[in-house]
Amino acid sequence: MQCKHCKFAPSDVTTLLNHYRLKHAQGHQGKNWTCPYSDCVCNFRTSGTLKSHIARNHVERKSITITSTFKCDYCSFLSTCSALDFFTHLRGHLRNGEEVTCPFVGCYHKINSVANFNIHKCRKHKNHTDTDIKSAAPLEAGSADTGCHDYDFHDGDEGPSMHPEADEPFAENFDIDALEHKLASLFLSMQTVLHVTKSATQKIILDLYDIEKLANELAVKKITDICTKHGIDKDSEILQEITGALFECNPIIQTTSERGRLSTQYRRDLYFQEHFSILKPTEYLYDRTCKESFIYVPINDTLNNMLCNVDFVDKIVFNQSSTSGQLNSFQDGHFYKANALLCEEDPKMSLGLYIDEFEVCNPLGTSKKEHKIVAMYWVLLNLLPKYRSSLTSIQLAVLGKSDDVHNFGYEKFLSPLTRDIQLLEQNGVFVPRLNQNVKGTVFCVCADNLGANSLAGFVECFSATNYCRFCVIDKKDVKSTRIRDFKLRTIEEHNSHVEMLQSSGSMHPVFGVKRECALSKALSYFHPVTGFPPDVLHDLFEGIVPEELAVCLQALIAKGLFTHDELNKYIKTFPYQGPDKVNKPKIIAKSCFKKGTIGGNAHENWTLLRLLPLIIGHRIPENEPCWEILMDLKVIVELAVCAAFSEETLSYMTSLINDHRHLVIETFPDFSIRPKHHFVDHYPHLIHCFGPLVSLWTMRFEAKHSYFKKVVHDTQNFKNVLLTLGTKHQEMQAYYSDRGELFWQSVYIENAEPFSTCNLDETLRSAVEKKYPNTDSVSVSSDVMLLRVYISPDNIRRVKLPGLPESVDRLKNILREMLGLEGGFSLQFEDPDFGNALCNLHSIDELPADKSVLKVVWDNIALSDSPTQSPARYMSDTSSVTSLDTASTSSHSDTLGSPTFYRKLKTAKDLPSPGSIQIPTFSLDVELRLKQGNEIYRQTKTPIAPSREMKSAICTAIVESIFATDCYPDKADMKCYAAALVTKHPCLTEDGPGTGYDGWLVSLWFKVGNYRNKLRKAGHAEVSVNKKKADSEEGMKFRLKKARRAEVNFLPPHAEGQSHESLDDLRLQMTKETEKKIFDANFIKDTMAVTFSLRRREVVEIQPLVQVLRDRWPALFHKDEICREFFRITQIDLMTSFRSSLEKFTPALLKYYRKKKEHAGSELTTLLAPLDDQDTDAEETYTKGVKISILSVLEDDGVAARRSLPNVLNIAIILEEAVVLKDIKDLPSAVGYLIGLLYACNMEYPKELRYTFEVIQKVFLELDAQDCSARALSLRRKIFEFLR
Repeated sequence: MQCKHCKFAPSDVTTLLNHYRLKHAQGHQGKNWTCPYSDCVCNFRTSGTLKSHIARNHVERKSITITSTFKCDYCSFLSTCSALDFFTHLRGHLRNGEEVTCPFVGCYHKINSVANFNIHKCRKHKNHTDTDIKSAAPLEAGSADTGCHDYDFHDGDEGPSMHPEADEPFAENFDIDALEHKLASLFLSMQTVLHVTKSATQKIILDLYDIEKLANELAVKKITDICTKHGIDKDSEILQEITGALFECNPIIQTTSERGRLSTQYRRDLYFQEHFSILKPTEYLYDRTCKESFIYVPINDTLNNMLCNVDFVDKIVFNQSSTSGQLNSFQDGHFYKANALLCEEDPKMSLGLYIDEFEVCNPLGTSKKEHKIVAMYWVLLNLLPKYRSSLTSIQLAVLGKSDDVHNFGYEKFLSPLTRDIQLLEQNGVFVPRLNQNVKGTVFCVCADNLGANSLAGFVECFSATNYCRFCVIDKKDVKSTRIRDFKLRTIEEHNSHVEMLQSSGSMHPVFGVKRECALSKALSYFHPVTGFPPDVLHDLFEGIVPEELAVCLQALIAKGLFTHDELNKYIKTFPYQGPDKVNKPKIIAKSCFKKGTIGGNAHENWTLLRLLPLIIGHRIPENEPCWEILMDLKVIVELAVCAAFSEETLSYMTSLINDHRHLVIETFPDFSIRPKHHFVDHYPHLIHCFGPLVSLWTMRFEAKHSYFKKVVHDTQNFKNVLLTLGTKHQEMQAYYSDRGELFWQSVYIENAEPFSTCNLDETLRSAVEKKYPNTDSVSVSSDVMLLRVYISPDNIRRVKLPGLPESVDRLKNILREMLGLEGGFSLQFEDPDFGNALCNLHSIDELPADKSVLKVVWDNIALSDSPTQSPARYMSDTSSVTSLDTASTSSHSDTLGSPTFYRKLKTAKDLPSPGSIQIPTFSLDVELRLKQGNEIYRQTKTPIAPSREMKSAICTAIVESIFATDCYPDKADMKCYAAALVTKHPCLTEDGPGTGYDGWLVSLWFKVGNYRNKLRKAGHAEVSVNKKKADSEEGMKFRLKKARRAEVNFLPPHAEGQSHESLDDLRLQMTKETEKKIFDANFIKDTMAVTFSLRRREVVEIQPLVQVLRDRWPALFHKDEICREFFRITQIDLMTSFRSSLEKFTPALLKYYRKKKEHAGSELTTLLAPLDDQDTDAEETYTKGVKISILSVLEDDGVAARRSLPNVLNIAIILEEAVVLKDIKDLPSAVGYLIGLLYACNMEYPKELRYTFEVIQKVFLELDAQDCSARALSLRRKIFEFLR
């Protein structure tokens, strides 16, 4: 006997059941009690059925050797027999109405019925052996048969165990820690699954402790009374030991007492974190100058946790591609095969993201949009659809307020996510099953049309000219253009659109492109053209289906085929079965026809369309165009949700969609084609690209929203709703992972018998030997496979199979024999992963294990020439529909070349080739001239002579595109651009010897210099900071600052064992840490010390702008780190030295200024005048043009105006027009921090205040004090004179 989940070997069934309750009992979804015997495959819903199963089927395993002779006290029975025979004899006395005393030693219980005897023996003596029976006498050696006899099992009696540890106490198999963990799991489920608030949970725990405490004290009193009754002193050590053990073994008292590990919410949180592997979400700030934040759950850490779960790892399939040429999964799609990372032969992880906005409050209430949240979930696509559709398989990635995401942009919102995926692309995660690191990337992002267009960077208004993210067709041409004539977007074309948008600087979209996609900008293997599949849920079930149902039903009512009331009566009284009872459609209000849609959710609309032929089909005449529209739509929907496709099916689907659109336009000329109609036109092509679309729809993702809405509704906590939701979700995931419920088993096999494979049917035997070659016995259940076979509306059969056939063909043959079916047919099954929608059955593994609903689809009905005459429309009056696998009306199929990834312009170290340079599109007049010139050049090889204006326009456009990526191109770069120009426009080739573009190279080079001067005058940061030195130092491009201010460590070398790359990795980790709202201060402190050498090289050699330095080293601008950085540079304690000197010199300065009152007052007035003139109404106003400043925000009211010293509300430091530090408590501290920042950034003192800073440095801080200027030395002497 052994637990199949963790290999625990119990001594008896009771121990096993307790082990299940502690370790493997599932939560509110139900328990799974598995038979412990290795050759038995049964599992059960309850512990009672498991005990009964063992008693009925595994009695022979519990046998012992006879060692006793039994004698009956009520008759002359004396026999050498088993305890089974002796107990059977005693039951005979009980059946005769006699009263029997319990036969076990030390028990005097009187029994008068067989039932009471069985119950008493099971409860009081279940672990006793035959030697404990009063009338049992030991046998002499060799005096009796030593064969084995079976015990009798009745009503849960397990009998003795063969295990040597059977007599050991059960406490050795589990201890108080296991009970404590079970109790903690209950409290965690209360908070995360049952949504009990923390305060309510605490109240329950306190009351539970009080009840248990009183109950234990009552038990102690009862034990004391019993011991006193039997002569045991109540003060004896034995009694004290018993009562003490009673308290120690009570987990509720031990863990919820005043100092118990689960007594308070704080202690419970610590316990959960330690024992449940909770991966807490991290809170990030959008910007360090604001308080708006979002939460992120690290994707790589989540993957590592999941890969430690054996059950999860066993369900990962790295290769799901079909070998039959059909499209069965996303790995069969064109985009997957074209992905440079995923198409490699080594195992790769494919991630599917989902993004959506949802309201956690009443969308019609006063809090509308106040708590609207943007959520991004993700799922591992390497799981099969039936596993990844589980809500526990869908992981949380990012949560943010909708307004914040729109204000700050997707790039900041997704920055932690993209960093983690970059690491996944480069390094991968370790997979224990493969014993190697597996890389991965994002394959696609599932979203509704608005969310997909927004994240991908396309227009978010579907009335725009180019609203489609799949093609560039004009809105006005959608209705008249054939599907095969749509001009699809390509990667190269999209990249050129983005470049045109960026180079123009206009907010007007370019062919529907509004901005660059935040994901493709950060990831190497993702592109918006290949990464955003359509969504069947929103396009069909919440878009086209309710709209066309409303239009067609209204037309049918207008024709008098039925009334509105009759329609609702048919819908309401239809006998819905199975899942349709839950998803049955609502009645249709008259207002729905005015709105143009019947409304309803996706499940209801799907059910109504699917069952419509059976609901009102008998009222429809033949050749009714409105009915044909609906039946066409029904078939299109059935095709769209198929789990597998062949080329013939896609060809049929293309033809059907095209015919359906024309039929709608002909029947309803005023009906406007919606954008969703156009999206559906792309479905056949997109199935080629993404595989079956139903495996990438948003149905299951949207179900995840309900959890967060439930949390907010029950907790009513809006203080930090994002962190609350993220924390609750992660705790819930940890709870399910701990309980083993990520993939719980919903199939229960209660009747299975072992069979030798040689006794099986030949087909079954060959199937078993093929899949399990080393197996010589199997377990067969009489009801393991239950089928409901739909042959026709009036012929639905119930079929039982002894096992799962090895193939679909074998299943067809079995059905032919059992049901007498003749002719060719295919099978469809109801897939529970997709709302029990019918899907074509291509693999036997797709069938659910316990029971399935099958539909026979006959293929002996030929299609007519016109697909509009398909018998599928009249399925309410026929017994079969056309086979979707074999039907084909056209051999045409669109084929596209493999997409090539656009190679962007060079980085700082890469040299572009002319073929990779994208010459921009010029103005219309220039393009027309070039087009004419190119035609002439191809015919006559005669170049054109561009005018001065034309040449200037060409050079300006090219230089603008160059500066979009690099402000300092070198000559090699310029050669590439000049060569690319004459390659694209050969009419610009120059006559004479040389390359043909030498003149263009010179023109472009001078244009670059002129353009850089324009940017410098305009204040462009990147060129202003790199201004060349004076003529005397013209040989150097950059002016490197030297150690002029007594820096001890000006350019220190890297520490031993450290390199530029390793230090930069530490910088990236530190930058990521500082983005958190609550960061690890010790980690920041240590990392800043280690990376000091790298930081100084950047500051001194590169001389970055303060804003750039702040972005790369955000921790450098924290108050504590300013002081530490100053100490590392100068070995001086900044604030201590400055404050002590200030305290020391202030009295002397005051005396000096009093003596020089007149002159000093005038000078102070001059210094303060600029500050008084500053306007503090807007940050841009008081920071514009300011290089170095201390900004004081004063109280501005009538009372403050009359005070000589108004209240200071805030003090900030401004460097290079940016507030780099604020919330400083006083002015002296601000001056100290300013000095520290000037040293840390290696900035020169401002010319107007150079003597002031020199005094602070050389007098107050005594840095390079021996080398003072005349003014500073004079002031120093006078200060020391007043100190005497």
